[in-house]
Amino acid sequence: MGRKSPYPEEFREDAVALCRAASGKRTYAAVAADLGITAESLRTWVRKDETQAAPEGRDGSVSVAEELARLRVENARLLKAEQEWQLEREILRRAASRLFRSGGEVSPRRWDFISESRADFGVKRICRVLGASRAGYYQHLATEQARAERRAEEKRTPSEIRAVHAEHHGAYGAPRVHAELRARGRRINRKRVTRLMRINHIVGRHLRKKKRTTIADRTAPPAPDLVMRGTSHERSTGSSSPQTPRPMTRDQPEMPLDTHRGINALAESFFQGLKRELLHGRSWTSKAQTRLELFRWLSYYNRRRRHSALGYLTPAEFEQQPITSPTLSLVA
Repeated sequence: MGRKSPYPEEFREDAVALCRAASGKRTYAAVAADLGITAESLRTWVRKDETQAAPEGRDGSVSVAEELARLRVENARLLKAEQEWQLEREILRRAASRLFRSGGEVSPRRWDFISESRADFGVKRICRVLGASRAGYYQHLATEQARAERRAEEKRTPSEIRAVHAEHHGAYGAPRVHAELRARGRRINRKRVTRLMRINHIVGRHLRKKKRTTIADRTAPPAPDLVMRGTSHERSTGSSSPQTPRPMTRDQPEMPLDTHRGINALAESFFQGLKRELLHGRSWTSKAQTRLELFRWLSYYNRRRRHSALGYLTPAEFEQQPITSPTLSLVA
């Protein structure tokens, strides 16, 4: 244990401060002479104060080296952060003109942008800046082949729809075109057929919509079927007559007539299709030509036309189906 200094702590601190204030201007001996102490004592006090003020270590030089190392690490961290900020700013600059539309909405092309820029910035950094999911991006890459096949099919399908539409003389709309494509082995959704027909302006033949004059009461119960018509019908054979004899209406006009109005309701759908697909907007120069066109259409109607009442099957296909009625049974 060293000898206790005869000078108080406050005096020593003031002496050190005075010596440092005169550093470079006066020597230790000159300052010590003014204070009435030896130059060696003043030098010892200054060295001790420097040792206490330095960071933990055996001497001041080692602590300064540690501080320099810490500052170098901090400087490297700041430089790396600045470089990262510059890269993020460049990502946003490139993406601004290609991905973002009015309102700040991100377009679906963000995955393509990531693929194009991943070599420059990396997938992780781009996804972080754009707020995109890396899992979503890699899923997008995994399904690229399926999307390419779908795009090729989107280009091929309209030509197939046009072929079916032309084959049936422009009469088919989306439901029957869809049924025809399915019958040919094409796996396609009806909504997709409707969309492609709308985009490519392919329209089935239809009559002008009549003006509705009667508003039915939807809450009223349906009228009971008192007639209970149990009819069966074979395909239309095309029977016709060049004229309709009317001797009764000519010879006995005073007698009442029973026209059985309403019985023809079962055939209204047939005649509506005939008018829509064959007669509407067309004319012929002779009865023979008209009869030939009717015969052609009836053959088409019975063999190839798809009927909604038959589940979009042709009459020929429907007749080939097995009977599954629960009311029928085999007899000996």
